[in-house]
Amino acid sequence: MNHTSRIVMIFSALLVLWLFTRSIFSTNPALHREMREPSPKVEVVPMAMAPVTQATNSELSSASTLPQATPVACWPEATPAGALPEQPAPVFCSIINTGADTSTYTDNGWFDSFDHDLSFADFSGTSYRIFDALDVYQSVHWRHANHWMVDIASDSQSHADDNNAMGGAMLSPNRTFTFQNGKFVVDTDFAAGIADYEPGAWGEIIVSTGDHPVYHALDTNENARSDMFYGYEMFPNQWTVGCRLHFESHTICALMRDNERSSGDGGRVWEISFFQVEGDTVFGGYSDGTYFRFCKHGDPDMKCRDRFRLELTRTSLTIYANGTKYFEQTGLPALPDAFVNGNLHVYLASMVNQHPADTVRFHWDQLEVNSTAAPSAAPGFTPDEPSEPADPSDPIADNFLYLPMISQ
Repeated sequence: MNHTSRIVMIFSALLVLWLFTRSIFSTNPALHREMREPSPKVEVVPMAMAPVTQATNSELSSASTLPQATPVACWPEATPAGALPEQPAPVFCSIINTGADTSTYTDNGWFDSFDHDLSFADFSGTSYRIFDALDVYQSVHWRHANHWMVDIASDSQSHADDNNAMGGAMLSPNRTFTFQNGKFVVDTDFAAGIADYEPGAWGEIIVSTGDHPVYHALDTNENARSDMFYGYEMFPNQWTVGCRLHFESHTICALMRDNERSSGDGGRVWEISFFQVEGDTVFGGYSDGTYFRFCKHGDPDMKCRDRFRLELTRTSLTIYANGTKYFEQTGLPALPDAFVNGNLHVYLASMVNQHPADTVRFHWDQLEVNSTAAPSAAPGFTPDEPSEPADPSDPIADNFLYLPMISQ
C-alpha cells in the first residue's frame, strides 16, 4: 500500500468517526448540552439507603413495569403534569433499579408504607401486580423518594396532537380479601388535589371480584365494555365498586354490574356523589381544602398527598379524608352476595381522559386493606392550615367541608 492510500484510509476513518459523533449529539441534545456545560456543584447529603441492585437482563425483559428503552419509547421529555420542573422528567427509560418488597400481609389484611429508600426503582420482585398501558400509549409504575408514582403518556409522539386517549394504569396487591365483620376497608395516600390534573386526570380506588382489567387493546377473547371512561368500568362480568378522586375535591362512586354493558346501558347499578343521591341519606362530598387539600401549580405534591379511606358495608359507602368523614351515603341498594361474600381484589388506578399534557404523573403512597384502626391522616397533615383551590374564584372555595345532611 503506497503512502497516498494510507492517507486516504486515515482521512476516511476520521470522517466516519466525526459523522458518528455528530449523529449522537444531534439525536440527544441533552447529552450535547451536558458535554459543553460545566457540571453544577451538588451538595451531597448522607442518607440511609437500602441496598439497590441493578436489574438483570432477564428481569428487564420480564418486568411489566419496564418498557423497551428505545428512542421512541423514551418520548416524551417535557416535565409531566403533576411534577415540578426540578423533578425527574418522564421516566420511561430511567427505571433501572429494583429493591426489597415493603408490603406485609396478615390475616385478611395488607399494609405497605412504601418507606423503601429507593430511587428510580421498579416493582419487580414485589407482591404487586402491575397493569400498564390500559388503552394509553405507555405507562410505568416506579418507586422513588419513599412513595410510588405512575407516569402516563396518553398518545404516541406521532399522535400527540390528537389528544384522544382515555385509559390509564393500575396497581393491585397479589392477594384477595374478604369482608371482615360486615365491612371492607381500603386506606391509601394519594395527591388528588393537584391543579395540573384538571378534569382530565384522576385516581381511583377500586374493589372488584375480577382478577384483571379488560380494555379495548387487550388481546384476549374477553369483551370490553363498549364505552369506558373510568377504571372501574374495565371489569366486565364482575361486580365492582369504584370511587374517583378528582382534583376539584369531590368524589364520585359507582357500583358496576356483572355484565358487559356500558354504564348508560344497564352496566351500572348506581352512581353517587354529593349531587347524586341513591341512598336514604347523603353527607358531604365536597371540600373547602381543609381535609381534602389542593395543590396549586408549583406546589409540591406533599402539600396535597392526602390519606383517603373507602369503607363499604352492604348498604353504605363512606370516604374519610385525613381521618375525618368526608362523604357518606347510607341506605344504598344492597351490594350483591357475590360481592359481600366473595374474594375481592383491590386496585389503585391512575386514569387520564384527553389530558392536554404529553405525560401525567400520579403520586401515591401508603396502602392498607381491612385496617381495624380508626381513620388517620397522612404524614405532615395539619388541619389548621387549609389549602385553597388553584383559582380562588372557583366555587369550591365557597363550599364548607360538609354539605347539609340530606334525608329522603
